Amino acid sequence: MLNRFPRPSFLRQKWVSLNGTWHFAFDDDNIGVKEQWYLNKDKYPLLINVPYTFETQLSGINRQEHHDHVWYYRELNLKRDKSNPVVILHFQAVDYSSKYYLNGELIAENIGGQTPVSIDISDKLTYKNDVISVYVEDKMENKSQPRGKQYWKEKPEIIWYNRTTGIWGSVWVEYLPAYHITQAKITPLYDEGKVSVDLFVNKPGQSYTIKVAGETIRGIATNQEINLTISVFKDVSARKRKSWTPENPFLFSIIFQYGLDKVKSYFGMRKVEAKAGKNFIE
Repeated sequence: MLNRFPRPSFLRQKWVSLNGTWHFAFDDDNIGVKEQWYLNKDKYPLLINVPYTFETQLSGINRQEHHDHVWYYRELNLKRDKSNPVVILHFQAVDYSSKYYLNGELIAENIGGQTPVSIDISDKLTYKNDVISVYVEDKMENKSQPRGKQYWKEKPEIIWYNRTTGIWGSVWVEYLPAYHITQAKITPLYDEGKVSVDLFVNKPGQSYTIKVAGETIRGIATNQEINLTISVFKDVSARKRKSWTPENPFLFSIIFQYGLDKVKSYFGMRKVEAKAGKNFIE
């Protein structure tokens, strides 16, 4: 499971999983930045199985005591792909405040345990002994920090759980062509039997193709946003057969292509509305 593409709703073929064994360290005195631990592999005495946090058994560490500052270190060993020169490093989730270093250079910072991080590292890679380091701060007693049911005391009780500290979502690298898709927004228009598509690209000038429900739409991107409305219910019978329900969870597949970039996704058609104080589901 952990080596499957982490975003099935935005699926690409050219990617490398970075889940698995990383070097790991506790930094209880919070001296790692000052002492440049991001440059020194010897500062990491432990191994951790990413994306499991050190509090869990599957991490290989399984320690529940609190540590507000932790570090990760990994050699990348990536290969250059001339046809896909753009390299994006993704962290699906890191709790809570984090800094990212590549070959000793700070390349990104983030705050938020549920916020994905995507970093363009194309111009930073040497493809010779590249190293990524991650510093995480997750303060136990900061009650203003969004935490769900993670407890700020030493031991869990009542409805409160042990904390989740550090990387807890998948880590991976994507290789992209120079012209590529950055985002796709799909909005069902159930009453009309159509779907609204907003496709975003990094720069205009290439041809695009969208395939869905037997339709193929082609065009040229004249700016970074492409907006289309496409019919998916061809008749009353299709509406009955292809509306999403728990009993019939039908999903439409959709393929986006922009230049040499190709992304697969999916969506369901269902309507939920509130009217005159009542809720309706179709």
